[in-house]
Amino acid sequence: MDEGRNGIELYDHDADPREYTNLATDPQYATTPQELRTLLSAQLPSFRQSR
Repeated sequence: MDEGRNGIELYDHDADPREYTNLATDPQYATTPQELRTLLSAQLPSFRQSR
């Protein structure tokens, strides 16, 4: 894993289980990366406390 150093990857695992089509640059999914970052940030505090 490159820890995000080479950009964002976003895949639809139902439609593309082998991850051939990176949707990160598709305008239809333009807000998805930020939405996922927001969700992850909200969960990190509780995850850190459980460790």
